[in-house]
Amino acid sequence: IEKEHHEIASHTMYHQNLTKIPANSARADINEAKSIIRDILGHEPAYTRPPYGSCNNTVVSSAGTPIILWSVDSEDWRSKNLESIINVTMSEVYDGAIILMHDIYPTSVKAIPALVDTLREAGYEFATLSELAKAKNISLDSGKIYYNLTP
Repeated sequence: IEKEHHEIASHTMYHQNLTKIPANSARADINEAKSIIRDILGHEPAYTRPPYGSCNNTVVSSAGTPIILWSVDSEDWRSKNLESIINVTMSEVYDGAIILMHDIYPTSVKAIPALVDTLREAGYEFATLSELAKAKNISLDSGKIYYNLTP
């Protein structure tokens, strides 16, 4: 995945709502995922997106990375409808937006090529988080939560 110019982030090991479990369990879930990613890639993930976007001080401090959430929810998880995913995303997208989508739904996977084409036609470009942060002169700091990358 990295060789194809994608960035790897952690979504934790067990996809739990980390704010609803004991702090030591949340830390263990985060650290186990980081360890496995480090073993595979040779480095820890640069970012963390906690399941459900649920954060508290334990999650933020345990991640040891910037927390990346989203500003545009495609609602793919709700609609599971190709046209709806595209329409919702296009109605909410803006420069620096972070779009939430899930590759576990076939309709989301099918929506991606059409959505990419539509966004490109509208003048948007695609970048990794690191590339976008650099282009916008934004420092992504550990212990901070980001919903978009707008200065």
